[in-house]
This record gives sequence, C-alpha cells and structure tokens, in this order.
Amino acid sequence: MTGKGTWSPFNSQNTALSAKIIPAYPLSPKVGRYDDIWASYVIYRIADHLDHVIAYGFPLVKQERNPHNYFADHRAEEHGLEFTDRFCEWLRAMTLTGSTYFECFQEVTAGLKDCLAKEDKLKPEKKAFLEGFIQTLDVWIITMKKMGKV
Repeated sequence: MTGKGTWSPFNSQNTALSAKIIPAYPLSPKVGRYDDIWASYVIYRIADHLDHVIAYGFPLVKQERNPHNYFADHRAEEHGLEFTDRFCEWLRAMTLTGSTYFECFQEVTAGLKDCLAKEDKLKPEKKAFLEGFIQTLDVWIITMKKMGKV
C-alpha cells in the first residue's frame, strides 16, 4: 500500500481496478509504452484527492517476456522518459474538486491542456507527443459519456 502523495507507476497487466476507476483509466496509444504508466499517475492523483488508497499484492501469474531490442525500446520511450517528471509535476499542481474518478479525470484533462498551453519552450515533436496524448483523453471522455458509463 502506498501513502498519500507517494506515487509508483503500475502497469495494466495483472492489475485489478475498481469499476469506479475505469472511466478515468484510458490507455492512450499516443504515448506508446507509457500508456499505463501515465494512466497510473493520473489515477494516483485522483486517488489522493478522494482519499483513496492504492494497494499492491503478489502477482497471480508470471509473465515470460519476449525478446526485446532495448535500444529500440529506449528510442520509442524517449519522450515519455524525458517528460514523465514534468507530467507528474503538472498533476501534483492541479486543484481537483470532483467527487468521482470521472469528474476528476475531466478536471485533469483540462488541467493538462492548461499546462501544455503555458509551455513555450517545448520542441515541436515533444509538443505534438503531448497534444496527441491529451487528444486521446478527450476521445475517452466522449466515449465514456456515449457509453453511459458516467
């Protein structure tokens, strides 16, 4: 179990989530292997606001990893590696007022847009990376509403 304000990313494999969290847990195809890492940080931010706890247990399965080219992985993760600390700073600085994961997720999405708009020194490829991520969050919000899940 982690204490409030202590964040450690969790992945989407072998992970159980409350159904209440799912509307705030999109896995964005725009950030590659950071989809579940960044989603977990969003969940931590919201859980802290709602005074909820995230707990870890022993895995129920063992994953046999397929062979990787770690240099290719590193290249594919470059933007996420470089921006995760800033992303978490943005999340920590946000004020949330919602009472559900989805309400807070909408606030986080709006907050990320505001933070990105204030970033004037980002290289175009990094800005495009973040814009793509935020765009998928908007699509997720629309999807959850259309599905009647919120």
